[in-house]
Amino acid sequence: MLGFSLIVLTTCIFIALFFLLVTKDLAKKIQVSGVIINLLLLLILTFGFFMGRPEFVDIVLVFLLLNLVGLMGFLRILKYGKVGVSSKELINKSTLND
Repeated sequence: MLGFSLIVLTTCIFIALFFLLVTKDLAKKIQVSGVIINLLLLLILTFGFFMGRPEFVDIVLVFLLLNLVGLMGFLRILKYGKVGVSSKELINKSTLND
């Protein structure tokens, strides 16, 4: 079971690395780097869980949440130029109105 999960996660990491190298869009590259970080953290969590050390769970969850918040903030800065965007500005600058 450990071998199968490690093979699946490393395969997903290599697919994401390939997509990171192939894509030209900066926002997609940032998102794929977040996916790679999440997959690496899941790899660490899986390895720690199968080795009988479940204390990695809380550390990995904190890093996953920090990665999610950081990516959302960085992509918001990339798209709107600032973090504090009101809901009216989001409606006015939505992708439907472009």
